[in-house]
Amino acid sequence: MNYRRLGRTNLKVSPIGLGTWQYCGDWGKDFSVDEVKSILDRASELGFNMIDSAAGYGPNHLSEHMIGEVLEGNRDKWVISTKFGRYRTGVTEDTVVCDFSAEAVKGQLEDSLRALRTDHIDIYLMHSAPTDKIANDELWTMLDKAKAEGKIGCYGLSLGGTNTLKHSEMADTFGCDVVMMVYNALDNGPGKDGTLKFCESVDMGVMARVPLAQGYLSGKYKPGAKFEARDVRSYYYSEEVTQQRIAKAIDIIGNEFPSDITPANWAMAWAVNHPAVGTCVTGFKNVNQLEGGAKAVEYTFSNHPLAWND
Repeated sequence: MNYRRLGRTNLKVSPIGLGTWQYCGDWGKDFSVDEVKSILDRASELGFNMIDSAAGYGPNHLSEHMIGEVLEGNRDKWVISTKFGRYRTGVTEDTVVCDFSAEAVKGQLEDSLRALRTDHIDIYLMHSAPTDKIANDELWTMLDKAKAEGKIGCYGLSLGGTNTLKHSEMADTFGCDVVMMVYNALDNGPGKDGTLKFCESVDMGVMARVPLAQGYLSGKYKPGAKFEARDVRSYYYSEEVTQQRIAKAIDIIGNEFPSDITPANWAMAWAVNHPAVGTCVTGFKNVNQLEGGAKAVEYTFSNHPLAWND
């Protein structure tokens, strides 16, 4: 495994990290702690060291609890990122509560530390907040205090799908060191609107999320594909938009991706080969997917500007 410097954080991260939203069951499969352990143990053996979660991935910090149970005793091998501001009181997405106030986030941080069974979180991200919630001096002051206390290493924004340039500029203004954003060959707006160029100019750490475009760039889905009701993809977009995205992904795979590499591996490599991107976060559902995805590292540039040089 080669590693990257995550912008000005100087954190040493694998170019492909592990996303953990799926562990709470939102993607059509329930996970046991044993299944999570098999994935994370194998990932560590393969050299992965970046893992991303969120308070809102499942009720009562479910995904964080699973990660904490598995990583206990091996915490020092991992760079842990998690998110605040959105949490869930029940199983379904309609129970999500949004509270980005300084006092609420202070409590959420303590809850995440307990769930993850750690005394510190390396990267703490504001979870898809609207513009008016980002501009909150009280919140950033509280997070600065948490940094001084050693509870978090750095903080930043996990961006929604719009206003990525504006929000990245705000992140820099408020002292953030990391931004996470949707960036893939299907949803490549940040590469076109100046967002990634700005992040590169200020050495902001960039984490690309959904590098497979919710699986559409894996090549698995054909026109007419349906998702079961409990899969977020069944309601994330309208049926019409879903079919449009599948068709566009098929076109990209057929015309822009090399034919001798699996679409999923090239999609991950594509996301992290931009000079501003330190790592992409992929939601592997099993060990086989993980082992296949690990091969994507072979197609990342060894002379990448963020390549870690020991």
